[in-house]
Amino acid sequence: MTTVGLVKETNIYLFSTSHLSGQIMNADTEWKSQILYNVPDMIVDDEDIEYIEYCVNNAQIPVSFYTINDTNNRMSIYYPNTLTTVNYDLDYGNYNTTYYIQQMNLLTPVGMVITLNTYNSKFTFTYTQPFTLLGTSSQHKVCGFLGNISATLIGSDYVLNCPRVCNFLSLPRVIIRCDELSANQVVGGDNANNVLVCIPNNSRPNGMITYDNTNNQMFLFSKPTLSRFVISFTDDYGNLLNFNGVISYFSLQFNIYRTFKEKVPSFKSILNTVNLETLKRVQESKQNKKIIANT
Repeated sequence: MTTVGLVKETNIYLFSTSHLSGQIMNADTEWKSQILYNVPDMIVDDEDIEYIEYCVNNAQIPVSFYTINDTNNRMSIYYPNTLTTVNYDLDYGNYNTTYYIQQMNLLTPVGMVITLNTYNSKFTFTYTQPFTLLGTSSQHKVCGFLGNISATLIGSDYVLNCPRVCNFLSLPRVIIRCDELSANQVVGGDNANNVLVCIPNNSRPNGMITYDNTNNQMFLFSKPTLSRFVISFTDDYGNLLNFNGVISYFSLQFNIYRTFKEKVPSFKSILNTVNLETLKRVQESKQNKKIIANT
């Protein structure tokens, strides 16, 4: 056979995070952010395949994850007078500054007051005893501080002004990851190279993020086969998202480039061609004889 070029074959597979589409791997299946998919012979080892490209073609992701969640809900405060550290855990949910202050005032000791400077968006903590906000607090980015920070005595109270603005913004982007489809894209949060696509959060809480690969960005598939793979929806740091039971949808596109070869004619086709040519010559000969006889 003679190679004459490449033929492009495009396959698009539609998936969701429903248990009907794949096996939910989260310990709590309501999270729906890590799914095992089984697609027999999705990609097979074929000598005619020259190379394969793939991408996340589109995605629809619910903003059902909370701004305060398991990654940022704890405040750890050290009280030197009693040599104790107390952890204060907020319930998960979508918070604003007013609701945050209300809930923290319910958790922290009587006499501790949290206020917000509406001009610079920074929190102030005031208490009757010395205290330190610990840098190990997962709330530090929400509250506006980094590392251990201690209150100073002002008058009769100990006052702590957070050095940074508070942050109750929703997750800025969703990262779709897959070890089996590593695209060698790296996100700064955890430096993992299993990123398929970074999708900006272009919606609001309880809305829907929509993504389309309008730039037709493709990546080279480097493995011989594919039948099983795990898709994870995470933040920049690799933390799995909690979608609270709401389903996401996405599609994978594979462009398979195969070698197109011109087939050598079979013996039967050659024989048929020869027979047709012979028959044609016989018929022409008979026709010529008739012409001669008539003349």
